[in-house]
Amino acid sequence: MIIPDFENEYEEAVFIATQLIQGDGCYLQSIIRMARLRDSIGLEGEYDKDFSIFYLIDDATCHMPHDTSRDNCSQEWLDKCDSELKRIKSEHSHKLKSSCNQIIERFSASV
Repeated sequence: MIIPDFENEYEEAVFIATQLIQGDGCYLQSIIRMARLRDSIGLEGEYDKDFSIFYLIDDATCHMPHDTSRDNCSQEWLDKCDSELKRIKSEHSHKLKSSCNQIIERFSASV
C-alpha cells in the first residue's frame, strides 16, 4: 500500500481514521501513529477523548509483532497475539469507530 505525503498532521489523522473505519492499512501501525499524532497536532499533555482509545489500544498491544517483524516470531506466538488482537479489536470497535468519526469531523476542515 502506498502512503501519500501529507500537507499536515490533520490531513494524516483524517486519512488514518478513514482507513481504520474501512479496515484498510495495518491496524497496529495505524493505532500507534494516531496515538503519536495527538502530540503533533498540539494536544500534548491534554486529555482528548477522541485520541484516548488509541493510547488504550497501543498500550494493550505494544508487545505484539508488527507486519515487518512477524517473520521472526514462532507460529505459536503469532497465533496467541492474533487471538488477543482479535479480542481487542472486538472489544474496542465501537469506541474506535466513534473516535475515528469524531476525528474526521474535527479535522476535515483543517485539511
